[in-house]
Formats: sequence, C-alpha cells, structure tokens
Amino acid sequence: PGSYLRRAWSMAVYRGALYAGSLPQGKVMRRCTGAVVTHDHPLPAGWHHLAVARGNTELTIHLDGRIVARSSIPGALDLNTPAPLHIGGAAIGHAFRGAMRDVRFYTRQLTPEEIRELASR
Repeated sequence: PGSYLRRAWSMAVYRGALYAGSLPQGKVMRRCTGAVVTHDHPLPAGWHHLAVARGNTELTIHLDGRIVARSSIPGALDLNTPAPLHIGGAAIGHAFRGAMRDVRFYTRQLTPEEIRELASR
C-alpha cells in the first residue's frame, strides 16, 4: 500500500526509453533520462556506414547515408564527463559483435549531405 511500483514484471528498451510493465497495477511505464537515440533493428549482413550526429536539438543515426532514427535532446546536453567513452557497449548479451574500421570523431556536426558523401565512398 502506498508504493509507487511494487514489481517490474517485464522491461524493454525501445527508441532510447526504458519501458516496464508493473504489478499489481498492470500499467506500462516509460522512463527516459538524458539524450539517447537507438535503431532497434538488426543490421543486414556485410559492411555498413554508420554515423551518429549530435545537433543542438536532436541526435540522429545515419545508416548507409540515410537517417534511420532521431531523438530530441531534452535541454542542454553536456558531454563533458570524466567517464570513458564506450562504443558498442550495451546490456549483457546485447553488445555489438562485429568489426569496425575507419572510426572517426569530428568537432562539429556533419550535415546529412556530408554523411551521405562519406557513406558513398
């Protein structure tokens, strides 16, 4: 009695948000903190060009030169952190398994046209 959430019966991440089905209420709750963008689909076999761009108001994922996911940035996004950067990390069993080559970081947001050009090389 008086508790907000007694038990999360099932949980899943979709489009950067955590969803939990609760008991005994039977409600689905959504929680999202920070700025997250996900592409919740398996990649076809073979090499692909993948780019993530952070603008002033949104994050976008580009797959082979086209935008496949976007997410709004809630307020100011401060990327200054002492935590290490992890690429391909995820929950147990869901981390990236494959090879990466030609990994680049830019000090500015690339335009969609620039990303398409890089993907076509």
